Amino acid sequence: MDTDPSCLNEGWQNELIQGDWCTQGPLRINEHLSLDALQASVLFTNARLILSKIEQLGGVELTGSGGIASPALNSINRLLWWGNDGEYRQEWSRNAEGEPRPVELLRRALELMGALVHHGTRLIVSPKGVVSQAPSEAGPLYADLLRTYFRRIDHSSIDGGPPIPLTWSHLGCALHAIGQTETSWCETTAFISKLFPVTVFEREVQELGASRPGLTWRTEALHSLVVCRFLEPLLDFALLEGRLEARPPGVNVWMWRRGTLFGQVLRFELEEESGTQR
Repeated sequence: MDTDPSCLNEGWQNELIQGDWCTQGPLRINEHLSLDALQASVLFTNARLILSKIEQLGGVELTGSGGIASPALNSINRLLWWGNDGEYRQEWSRNAEGEPRPVELLRRALELMGALVHHGTRLIVSPKGVVSQAPSEAGPLYADLLRTYFRRIDHSSIDGGPPIPLTWSHLGCALHAIGQTETSWCETTAFISKLFPVTVFEREVQELGASRPGLTWRTEALHSLVVCRFLEPLLDFALLEGRLEARPPGVNVWMWRRGTLFGQVLRFELEEESGTQR
């Protein structure tokens, strides 16, 4: 078993790796937070905006590959909120339908959750999606989104990168490590090193090299995938905070720290020998 940065023992690591973030394993998501508390989350807020807009329109047309067609897509893109410092989103890659990557991720999540469903060539809000917009359903909607982003979505089909199953299996351990980190800002490479055992990346690089002969994989490439598939969504769930810090000579560096909602959302039921929890 890998040496965990947050000093989890082998048994705790196995429980977090095998858990489903719901009823199995020690990781639990608080489903009782209020609408007001969760509005700090970009993804939660945008999920409700998308459901409301598509319901208002009576559904939207889909492209041949399943994306939201224009002009509805343009209307939805203008509606979404990316936080007070979300201008950098304008530079994100888009799929063939023009959906920015975070919008495609959110649409796919809502489809997997059953809140949006295909009806012929249209995408409509399901009865579950209607109910999910109620203020009383804020906590369950947020929890369902969080589990879907990290337990169900195939990120490689969206960003074009390879699957990283070894790294992905350690997300529960990484979330626990975030809860153990100091609240001071930390740059990307150092922050990731606090979350994942170095041996996990070494083994993942070996597996990628074996499955893709002729391509050279380095740990830095895995770090980039961890940022776009894990850290950036956590930022949008308000479980992390991020900022760009200027460094000479004219270089901007991403800095990270634990987010405002982390302690309210996530609980780890890890029993100490004394019977206490951590």
